[in-house]
Amino acid sequence: MPPLNSLAVQLLTIATIILKININHESIETPHDQLRSAYHFIVVGSGSAGAVIANRLAENPKVNVLLLEAGGPTSVHNDIPAQASTGALFNSEYDWNYTLTPQKIGIAYQNHVIAENRGHVIGGTSSFNTMIFNRGNRRDFDRWAKEFGAQGWSYEEVLPYFMKYERNMDPLVANNGFHGTSGPVEITSWAYPPPMVQLHQRALNELNIPNTDINGANQLGTQIMQAMIDSNGRRTSTSNAYIDPNPYPHNLHILPRALVTQILFEGKTAVGVQFLRYGTEYKVFAKNEVIVSAGAINSPQLLMLSGIGPKEHLHQMNIPLVADLPVGDNYQNHVGVSANFLIKEKYYDLLSVAGQMNVPQLYDYLSSKTGPLTQQYRMGVYYNTKNNNDKQYPNTNWETGLYLYPTNLSDARAFQHEDRHAWDVFNTPSLGRYYFFVHPILQRVRSVGRIRLASNNPLYYPLIDAGFFTDPKNLDLEDMIEVTRAAFFFYERSSIAPFLEAGQPIPGCHFCPDKQYVYQCEPYIRCLIEQTGYASYHPAGTCRMGDPHRHDTVVDPQLRVKGVERLRVCDASVIPLLMNGNTNAASIMIGEKCADTIRHSHTL
Repeated sequence: MPPLNSLAVQLLTIATIILKININHESIETPHDQLRSAYHFIVVGSGSAGAVIANRLAENPKVNVLLLEAGGPTSVHNDIPAQASTGALFNSEYDWNYTLTPQKIGIAYQNHVIAENRGHVIGGTSSFNTMIFNRGNRRDFDRWAKEFGAQGWSYEEVLPYFMKYERNMDPLVANNGFHGTSGPVEITSWAYPPPMVQLHQRALNELNIPNTDINGANQLGTQIMQAMIDSNGRRTSTSNAYIDPNPYPHNLHILPRALVTQILFEGKTAVGVQFLRYGTEYKVFAKNEVIVSAGAINSPQLLMLSGIGPKEHLHQMNIPLVADLPVGDNYQNHVGVSANFLIKEKYYDLLSVAGQMNVPQLYDYLSSKTGPLTQQYRMGVYYNTKNNNDKQYPNTNWETGLYLYPTNLSDARAFQHEDRHAWDVFNTPSLGRYYFFVHPILQRVRSVGRIRLASNNPLYYPLIDAGFFTDPKNLDLEDMIEVTRAAFFFYERSSIAPFLEAGQPIPGCHFCPDKQYVYQCEPYIRCLIEQTGYASYHPAGTCRMGDPHRHDTVVDPQLRVKGVERLRVCDASVIPLLMNGNTNAASIMIGEKCADTIRHSHTL
């Protein structure tokens, strides 16, 4: 599905006003005359973790909480699931629009730049992402506790927090002992998957890939993935699940469009923050703690701007040192590659998925919350490569969605490719056609990168080096080649293959003339990875949690920043080792657990 066309945008805007279908998201802002000069707790960032923490702390009416968010409120554009599924929210006002420094992959993109899309909005990336509900493998969390000294974060210890926030609406999944049914975050299954999707799953089963609940007892296999979408066809974010509308307006104050530029210290004690709002600088103070929940990119940036980070780097940036810690190191992200498989037109009757976001579909959504705009179309397959010894701990996967190509080239340019003419020629035969998009993804990455400041000016974006495919033994590349070949084998040789057309090589790459199938042509697979490789929008690890005596940790298992007082980091940046899943689900869990830890430490 393409982004909204201009007519649909106008219809949506008019309908939002006339039908009053949009909650007044702007009302989330606390009036200026109600703001205080000091709060018990200041939470920086309203994302997947921050909104949770602010809500849970404010449950106590005697506790005053200030929640600061650099972005603005959400809108109906965030609420419609199909808006995210098409990538229409990327590179919009809801996106920080970060980019990576040049990597070994992404060669086809303009100026060799890979996007690192992150939510710049109330609810953070949970108001912006593709809503996939994927916690990760139980072994991930056990490794956090055993290998990194993150005591209290084993699978059995974090599972109750996953279940606490979850309200799973699918009885086939909800009652297997691994899910919650009464939390604030509603999880639903794809109500009516079309026949083509059912054929897709059956073809996987024929290859001995079983159906599974990827968040249950066994991750290995395939699932028509659940999503953070409520029963009314609306995105479930931490914004609308926890803070919008504000459940505690008396003691929870929320201030959007407030960019925190520095944590204020008295000696080694955090006492407040400084922030910019509409060009004016403000200071506000914390009686108990400052909690940084700005995400895996913004949290390390803010710590370094405030004097917490690598000593030599801060010296280069002329920032006075408060604590010498490896902030910004250990950047981890899943890396993926893109491929598309066109569906033969004679099988379109098996789709029953209207891919164009058009006036009839908008009417269905706005009037009755029905139709394809309420859904998120993803299937997932977890896969073991030969380098993986633990077969219940799969190290790769591929995600598949069922979509419709845009009908014009301008909308087809999701990424600006270096050779636009060649890519336009490549895309033209696909315009207006249905297709499976396929994203092979490396789940257990060995390569790590880092984040550093580009300037001591907080308005400058940080430098984000993902370090993709830099592991010394080159095993990440081996695994990516293998899972990509496995995906191509499935779409070329399984029982789904007769429904699909043979593809053409992407610009810059060539099929092997002596091979019948693409999966047999390793040079093409390597070229595809180099040309179209991208970041899977799951950055983590840049304020690593673990044993406080380790030299590579920034926060202890209570998420307190080492070497200072009254400062915690609670978001995906504390993840010691990137999990086999999307970071959103784990970040909400981190928010729930962090809030519990804070309440216990202050006997709230």
